[in-house]
Amino acid sequence: MNILILHHGELPQYSQPVTGSALRAEQLGLALSQDGHGVQWLGKGAAAPNGYSDRSGLFELLEQLTYDVVLLIQMEDAPLVEHLDVPIVIDLYAQ
Repeated sequence: MNILILHHGELPQYSQPVTGSALRAEQLGLALSQDGHGVQWLGKGAAAPNGYSDRSGLFELLEQLTYDVVLLIQMEDAPLVEHLDVPIVIDLYAQ
């Protein structure tokens, strides 16, 4: 299964600050990948090619990518993906 994870911020990189959202996204993605799933990350405020800054940038990326499920780290992003014809999963780790 191909899983698209939407989060905020840059994924962890050596000696760079990271947000809890991006750290959570990385941990979930790595666990899903180890279980045999294909994982892609898109980060609000992250650098291209896996980042977007606004709604239109996200929509462009959503059209380009192939995925079976969208996993949201922030519940607030649900309205941005409600139009998609795939299951939407929301991680409620800090809600």
